[in-house]
Amino acid sequence: MTNKYYLYHRVSKKEQASSGEGIFRQQELTNNWIENENKRLILDGKEPYAEGGVYEDSGRSGFTDDNFKKGELGRLFKDVSRGRIRSGDIIVIELIDRFSRGKRKNVVKRFQNLLEHGIKVAFTKWNLVFEEDMDGVQGASAWMMFEIGLYLAHLESVQKSDRIRATNKLMKDKGYVTTAKTPIWLNRTLDRKGYEVVQENAEVIQRIYQLRMEGLGPQKILNSIGGVELKRYTYNTEEKLVVSSTNSPLCESTIKSYLANKAVIGVANGELKFEPIIDEKIFNAVQQKVVRNIGGGGKRKVFKNILSGIGFCKRCGYSMSYQDSTSTYGKVRSYLYCNGKRKRKQCDAKNIKYPLLESKVYEILSKLDYKDEESVDILSLEQQLKEIKDEVSSIRQNMIKFPNDQEFEKLYTERFSNQEDLELKLVEAKTSRSGDLSFLNVDYSRPEGKQQLNEIFKDYGIKVLVEDDIIEITVGAWNDFMIKGSLSSTVNPSAALNGKKYGSKGIDYDANTSIERYMLDAPKEDVGSDVSSELGKQVLNLYPEIKDHILKGNKQ
Repeated sequence: MTNKYYLYHRVSKKEQASSGEGIFRQQELTNNWIENENKRLILDGKEPYAEGGVYEDSGRSGFTDDNFKKGELGRLFKDVSRGRIRSGDIIVIELIDRFSRGKRKNVVKRFQNLLEHGIKVAFTKWNLVFEEDMDGVQGASAWMMFEIGLYLAHLESVQKSDRIRATNKLMKDKGYVTTAKTPIWLNRTLDRKGYEVVQENAEVIQRIYQLRMEGLGPQKILNSIGGVELKRYTYNTEEKLVVSSTNSPLCESTIKSYLANKAVIGVANGELKFEPIIDEKIFNAVQQKVVRNIGGGGKRKVFKNILSGIGFCKRCGYSMSYQDSTSTYGKVRSYLYCNGKRKRKQCDAKNIKYPLLESKVYEILSKLDYKDEESVDILSLEQQLKEIKDEVSSIRQNMIKFPNDQEFEKLYTERFSNQEDLELKLVEAKTSRSGDLSFLNVDYSRPEGKQQLNEIFKDYGIKVLVEDDIIEITVGAWNDFMIKGSLSSTVNPSAALNGKKYGSKGIDYDANTSIERYMLDAPKEDVGSDVSSELGKQVLNLYPEIKDHILKGNKQ
């Protein structure tokens, strides 16, 4: 079995503020190291490492044990315990301080755990590879470097924290900006007490967001914009704005970091600090991947799968991917396959013929409405709610650690009140959206129509589970209303709306039973208990074929 390499990178919040350059440096160093290592292995007649994956923590401190449990490093350790990263594989890291700056005892225990699984760990700065049972002088010197590096990393973190806290307080008292390095589209004002927009750089960032909203991914955006070299500016001793440095050419990973950087909406460390260059609604829409082809020139990626990101295997729960092929006679065959089957070898679900599934999903959901403005507004609320929930959780932890600090209690009361307000706004927004649905007229025979339909489905929180001939659709915007059926059955799309209207939690179209349509979970006071009620009569009129079953107390 071919051994694989895995790369791990980490930057703290302060490094993340400097436009992600810490990540880019680590990416370059680790990729160069494994490339040279593979060349050496080939020259020695050995098999090189195959690419396994990349784990990246942005804005996560290595000073505590939290990074071993959460984030990407936490996921890496879980993949080790699950056997995804196996004996003989290698993890490549720039230096010990990227792995952790924590206390020696805890870090050594975690590190030894990797080695005991037969996994090697390489530190590129030292050009050292650690593995289990390292003996002799070389092993002893390697472990000595590890211990010294770990001690210095922890000490530096403690000292840096104290020094930065003191310096920032002094600078803040004097009214000066204390950010280590501004985002690329900003520079400090002449008096160093504020920021000003570098227009030429801001226009590049705005163009990146525009193309993302039009449906282009980072690679396509790079192809469109090109390898632009953004310049940094500063004021010289003559008080003139001059170029201080030039960034490396724009690349795919840089574009990804710009698309995730909240500084574009003026936010840093949870506070509004800069002049926004991107509208907040656009930023939140991009975070939720609400991208659409809005028209206009230029080549676009052909979009083929309306269930992209929302289609899942009912048998194992993994996502499903689209694939097509063309026969020698020119006939195109397309289907969805389970990723649990293809990548993990953990599922035996059959491939699903795509055209039939696409037609059936559209037939059932063709009553959905679509409004772009409402979509962005709701996504914005969801993004804000997620952030404030994270903040409330963090404050709660501090209240436990510092029970006598009344400031945390006040802050918790304020933030929790904000959370409740946002939850109410979100419920109202979704109720408004799902309460007035009209016929959705989308030409999904064309790629742009398929993409638009896919984004509408995502907007309404739709999830599709498929197994053999069975299909289950959950509509999140309708309080997780479920629609069950068969790919081969004939259905009436309006029945789902009627079921929702009369209080059901779901509806089933099942061609394999004597009842083609019946309520999954009707209200207690209505169907099955009191068929004389007004609502009960209305439901029976909608579904006359279940009348006898209900009267006999058999709701199947």
